[in-house]
Amino acid sequence: MKRKVARILVLIFALILISSPVYAKNLINDTVTVPLYSFKILDFETVQNQVKIQLQIEVSPGPIHLLVLDENNYGLWLSTAPYQYYLSENIVDTGKFTVTLGQSGKYYVVIDNVFQPYAQIVRIKVSTLSIGEIIGIAIGATIGLGVIIYGSIWFYKKKVKKNST
Repeated sequence: MKRKVARILVLIFALILISSPVYAKNLINDTVTVPLYSFKILDFETVQNQVKIQLQIEVSPGPIHLLVLDENNYGLWLSTAPYQYYLSENIVDTGKFTVTLGQSGKYYVVIDNVFQPYAQIVRIKVSTLSIGEIIGIAIGATIGLGVIIYGSIWFYKKKVKKNST
């Protein structure tokens, strides 16, 4: 019986870890107009390392180019020097992306419209939940469920034992 309970707890823990997070912090939630032959910069900060962000974007009329850069690479991008990015995507109308950032600090979302002869309306949402928070929620939920399951089994056994005497 104890093995069954342990297996159930492991399964529940795994399901919680792989499921989408319930608690997300919005870093950016905005609608912006990007002028023709131009770009728009949005920025946000993280206070933890290895933060996972999710970007959702809608573009009208499209297409645009989207970049996510850290502070150092943003400076390189501005000076047209070679740079590295966390995300680089061409978006025609909608997109949803998950990116794991590196160190804590300032990050930039570049909405690039420099090759289009018309303005773009862009709805963008960036939200985050750190790996530590995901694991913490999963562990807490698993312990809580474990206590409930174990307590139910204990109560059931005690009731069956009482009824058999």
